[in-house]
Amino acid sequence: MLAHVTNLAPSPRGFDTGAGGIALVDPGETLLLDLADHPAHRAWEEAGDVTVAPVPDKEARAMRKRLEARVEAEDQMQAEALAALPSADAAPLLPSPGEGVAAKPDV
Repeated sequence: MLAHVTNLAPSPRGFDTGAGGIALVDPGETLLLDLADHPAHRAWEEAGDVTVAPVPDKEARAMRKRLEARVEAEDQMQAEALAALPSADAAPLLPSPGEGVAAKPDV
C-alpha cells in the first residue's frame, strides 16, 4: 500500500516496506512509503504514534508509473556512463611499478 506516513512519536520508527526493506522515519518526519502489511504499523497508528494516509489507487498507479520511468532513465544513464569508460585494453591510467621513477645511484 502506497501511503504518506508521519511519525508523531518521540523516537524513530522503522516501517516494513513492500520491497522487503525497512524505512526509518524520524520524529516529525513524513515519508511516502510502499508499506508492507505489519501489525506494528497498525498498533502505532491506533496508539496515535503515527499517521498513515493511503494514496488513492489511481494516484498510486500514476506515481508508480513515474517512478518506474525514472528508474529506467537512471539505468540508461548508468549504462551510457559505463560504456563511455575506457576499456580494459586501453592504456593504464597509472604507470607500471618502476616506470617513471629515477633509479637510485649506486654509492
